[in-house]
Amino acid sequence: MQATTETTRKAKQLYVNELVGGTDIDELFALTHAELRAGERSGTYALMTLADCTGTVRAIRFDVGRDRLPAAGSVLRVVGRVEGTRTARRIKVKSLRPVADYDPRDFIAHTERQLPEMQAEFVSLVKSVGDLHLRRLINAVFHRGNVWARFCVAPAGVADAADTADKGGSAARIGAALATTLRVGRLVEAVAENQTGIDRDLLVTAACLHLVGCVDAFQLTGVVSATPAAAALPISQLSLYRLHEASSALSPERRAQLEAVVHSGDAAGRTGPHTKQTIAVGEAQLFAACVQIDTLADTMGEQSHREKGFYHVARAAAC
Repeated sequence: MQATTETTRKAKQLYVNELVGGTDIDELFALTHAELRAGERSGTYALMTLADCTGTVRAIRFDVGRDRLPAAGSVLRVVGRVEGTRTARRIKVKSLRPVADYDPRDFIAHTERQLPEMQAEFVSLVKSVGDLHLRRLINAVFHRGNVWARFCVAPAGVADAADTADKGGSAARIGAALATTLRVGRLVEAVAENQTGIDRDLLVTAACLHLVGCVDAFQLTGVVSATPAAAALPISQLSLYRLHEASSALSPERRAQLEAVVHSGDAAGRTGPHTKQTIAVGEAQLFAACVQIDTLADTMGEQSHREKGFYHVARAAAC
């Protein structure tokens, strides 16, 4: 695995946080919400929420008539005028049309950490796995097709109605799957330091692989959306499908141990085939604790983890 070069194409020139009242615009935005309303004098009009990676802005379009509104998640070229002040802005839309040529990174917020930094840390984490078969498995999973490139930008969840572009705890960010993997990886390393009889390599391998299913669970358009696969299966199961494709070199016992640990970290609480845990019990319990701690602490934001000595506290709690 090597650092992935990011493209430099930028279709957008003006972002939500740069909008100024009284200016005309012709720009790309993602449509996150839209509804038609009937006015007493103005006929049917549309209320919309438009977004990019810096935030959201309200928009209104009058005299919609029978025009069908584009689907949420569409990226639109919006022509109109910005009204109001910086704290109470809206766009009065003159025209809009869907576009197909855009960069999702213009519309979906990024993790706080830079991609090359996270990629280098992940490579270092993989190299720390002493078990040669497990290390080869991790590389095999991410080297199949374009899995590594997709994983580096994959989100770890979809946004709910309360999420905003500047909310640090959102999993619906580009690179969130990789960022979460690294946080959990650092946690299991810290926990394994002071535990006897615990298979550190198994824990670290599970940390590296437990979210690879995100490449199958989510898609990037103007927003993060779940795929049909995510609606049918938990992310841990999607990750295990990826593991199965590349794990032929592992012994059946070793593979069963790894599956049990990965399943234990399923944030949705589904246990999968190992309902009655009989293998890798200690590792599975520790891994589940690390995932749960990270999920709770994620609302503090990635920078807060470091600033507040989070991992020292978490290590003590998990132990």
